[in-house]
Amino acid sequence: MKKSQYGILLAGSAALMWGVSGPMSQLLFTTNHVSVHWLIASKMLLSGALLVGAGLFTQKEKMLGIWRSWQNILSLLAFTAIGMVSMQFIYYQAVAVSDAATATILQFTSPILVVLYLALAERKLPARIDIIAVLLAIMGTYLIVTRGDLGHLAITPNGLFWGIAAAFAAAVYTLMPRNLIREFGAISTVGWSMLIGGIVMAPTVPVQEWVPHLTGAGVGAYLFILFFGTVIAYAMYLGSLKYTTATVASVLDSFEPLGAAILSILMFNRHFGPAELIGTGLIILTVIGMALLPHPNPQMHAAVKRTSSEQTTVDTPAALSMAPIGPQTMPAHKPNTR
Repeated sequence: MKKSQYGILLAGSAALMWGVSGPMSQLLFTTNHVSVHWLIASKMLLSGALLVGAGLFTQKEKMLGIWRSWQNILSLLAFTAIGMVSMQFIYYQAVAVSDAATATILQFTSPILVVLYLALAERKLPARIDIIAVLLAIMGTYLIVTRGDLGHLAITPNGLFWGIAAAFAAAVYTLMPRNLIREFGAISTVGWSMLIGGIVMAPTVPVQEWVPHLTGAGVGAYLFILFFGTVIAYAMYLGSLKYTTATVASVLDSFEPLGAAILSILMFNRHFGPAELIGTGLIILTVIGMALLPHPNPQMHAAVKRTSSEQTTVDTPAALSMAPIGPQTMPAHKPNTR
């Protein structure tokens, strides 16, 4: 196998793992009746501890360096509260009140929001390609939430709210930790943020919920989210960047909503009508197109390539050696940690 093919395999597999984590969490919510707070707190505690432990073993200086400046500490705490914890909570809440496929697909529109934010921040009108992308994303979202039936909402207002909120949260999560990731790397930033977030969330979980009565399938789903959907997927994604370009990896990130949709069909008999399929396709192709097509504003183009691969990552989570946005910026790694 060629190195480029190996890189594609790693990046595609990582995206699929992130996508599969959504239906796995839906299984925990619907059949094991765990709370969103328990899933977030326990997952962040354990995943954060694993990432911090791995980071201290492989890059001790960066892991400890982040604590040597009050400015960095405050930035890390702000990212933890506004970026990490909020994104985790909002995404899983969207899954709990709607379904994994809808939540993941709606969250995938976050690069569009990042482009709009950058246009406002730079006080420039969006380029024609950005306007087209926004319109296509809106059309895709409309088809998903209405299933093509004008005037009828196919998902609950609660589900729509949390799904759109997940996209905004992912955009914030993408933009906030740029400087920390550039200086200390993704593992240090994400690992400490997850561990701190888990510690902060722990008191919100009632004592009796800390040992849930999981079925065999529930235990398997939880372990998949913890290991394959977080630590292993993250390692595979970062490893893929050694063998392929970040742009290719960002395109392969479209496997995430596809993985969530396919597994939702298999696990929950989720039916996708023609309108939903077209809407999903529009969103995915729009994000891919924004990452690949030439852009008149190189700063926005760099941002899109970074966020579409979420290669800013979190959980996923969703890639993370984020550099400041600029004409020479390489897409960031994906901090994606579902």
